[in-house]
Amino acid sequence: MIKKTFTTKGFTLVELMVSIGIFVLMTSLLLAKYGSFNQGIFLTNQAYDVALAIRTAQSYGINVKGVPGRVNDFNSPYGIYFDTSSDNEANKKIIFFADVVKDGVYTAGDTVISTYTLKKNTIIKSICIKNDSISCNDNHNDGLVNITFVRPSPKAIIKKSNINPSYKYAEISIKSSNGEIKKVTVTDIGQITIKD
Repeated sequence: MIKKTFTTKGFTLVELMVSIGIFVLMTSLLLAKYGSFNQGIFLTNQAYDVALAIRTAQSYGINVKGVPGRVNDFNSPYGIYFDTSSDNEANKKIIFFADVVKDGVYTAGDTVISTYTLKKNTIIKSICIKNDSISCNDNHNDGLVNITFVRPSPKAIIKKSNINPSYKYAEISIKSSNGEIKKVTVTDIGQITIKD
């Protein structure tokens, strides 16, 4: 006589519960880290946008770019203006301007090319300008800075106001809502970098 035995293949209830538990644990860890990961990527993108705005002003300043609305004005410097001295809304705006007054700073007589606004709870936390490249501390804030470029030189002119001398180094700190900070640095030789 031949005996047939049947075996059932599959998960037991305990194995199924352990598998589901591991899946739930891994998913919850992923979702918990997703927000900070996403915010970190967004902060990096905002820092690159600020650096790109400065690089665009440098490109316009070096090249022969006419000022919109002004006939035959090809000699005006171009610049970026940051202001963190007033309110929180100003801490989100960057003004790209043509310096038609030619004083190295943003004034009422200059032409605004465009205004960049930082998004998603990121702000310009502080601006530090110095005459050396030693990094600024996080509590230092010079309030405002103008970075302009005059052709044919790629060098940056870093000033607080039209009566101040030009500085050698500027550091713009951008802060996200979770407290993470990225810094955009500009030197007087025209080098623009991003660091943590």
